[in-house]
Amino acid sequence: MTYWSSIVNETDLCHPGGTRHGLADVLGLHSEEIDGLCDGETNHFLPVNGNELHLKESYACRHLCDLVRLKAAVPLMEYADNFYKGYPALTVHKYGSGHAYYICADAEAAFYHDFYQHIITAQQIRPILERIPEGIEVSSRVHKDFEYVFVHNYTDSAIDLCLPDYIEILSGNYNGTISVYTAIIFQRTPESYDNHAPQTKLAGCPVSW
Repeated sequence: MTYWSSIVNETDLCHPGGTRHGLADVLGLHSEEIDGLCDGETNHFLPVNGNELHLKESYACRHLCDLVRLKAAVPLMEYADNFYKGYPALTVHKYGSGHAYYICADAEAAFYHDFYQHIITAQQIRPILERIPEGIEVSSRVHKDFEYVFVHNYTDSAIDLCLPDYIEILSGNYNGTISVYTAIIFQRTPESYDNHAPQTKLAGCPVSW
């Protein structure tokens, strides 16, 4: 979740009673206020010593910085500047059998890349596809015995894409590439993914690992 989560309802009206609406127990914190930075102003995220994700770099943030009061959440990074120096900038709260992460500000792109990579490594999450080219977005949904994978090309160029050969394409045309501004939908069983090693032959693609 982020500083922009659970502020308004489905009709874009603000939730009464403070933020994060309905999620305070999940996130383990309460938002007190948001500081809006002027154009050209920045703050920074600094890693907390010994944080559980082993984050080590600092990152710039802009635009909006949420100031939160921790209840049960643990800080992973903190603000480096301004009157809220030392306030949490990234937190985690163990909730049920999972973890709820809260990003308090609009950080630079490098932060999101590193942060999600640390989560993927820590939780041993396998990627939906072994290779995802630049410009391609991939998501999946699981229903009963099948996983449905959605592959989108949001660019104005056709992109080479390697898909496994144990899938069934349900929508879209695939000949080793995905066309401009199009999508491919395919299904597979979760077991088929688990049973195929990363060296599985890719449909229409040479194997070069």
